[in-house]
Amino acid sequence: EGAKSNDIKILDEAIRECRDAGLPERDLLAALAAKGNAERHVEILKGAINRKSAKALAEAIEECRFAGLPEWNLEEAVAAKEHIESLLARLKEGMDHKDMQLLNDAIETCRAEGLPEWELKEALETKIQIEHKVTRLKLGIDTQDSELLAAAIKDCQAAGLPEREWEDAIQAKERIEQLRAKLKLGADRKDASVLKEALAEAQAVGLPQRELVDAIATMDMIERILRQLKTGVDGKDL
Repeated sequence: EGAKSNDIKILDEAIRECRDAGLPERDLLAALAAKGNAERHVEILKGAINRKSAKALAEAIEECRFAGLPEWNLEEAVAAKEHIESLLARLKEGMDHKDMQLLNDAIETCRAEGLPEWELKEALETKIQIEHKVTRLKLGIDTQDSELLAAAIKDCQAAGLPEREWEDAIQAKERIEQLRAKLKLGADRKDASVLKEALAEAQAVGLPQRELVDAIATMDMIERILRQLKTGVDGKDL
């Protein structure tokens, strides 16, 4: 009866009892073979646990169940599989939400837990893609380039990045648009005080020179006219 079981504990006990009773070894061959087969499957489970692979664990558990190993032999492997699956679920959540912080935390945890790098491949690729988009946003903010900011924001929104990743860029873009409007207002009205203030603000925040060309040209023209007027008033150009 022990030979029909794949429970190592039952097989060990049966083999010991038979040997204590003086049964010849040939009568134990079936039980010994069953025990060896069960031990081989347990080693398969241990190998899958050490590999930290959910796929390998799932395959090993399925094979051992098919071979008839009792559930208590599978408990550690099942727990390891469930734990790894929970870690992978966190990775997937980070990928699905394009959440850099969640992704970084999940990748760090998976590496600390010893998961193989191939389990992290897709998450790492997603992280690189997000980093590229966030870098474009930062470049747009640093250079105060409204065109680059608009394109980078649109790209991030289309990719589904969380709003917190691009809200600073939105604010920077709005500030630039306000400054551009102020520069245009001063230029259209030929208002030296408005232009001077707008130019000072634009230069202070680092607006690209191309954004200031028209305003500077208008300011130069106004100052030239004002100098000519002053010269006339002073009686030097009568």
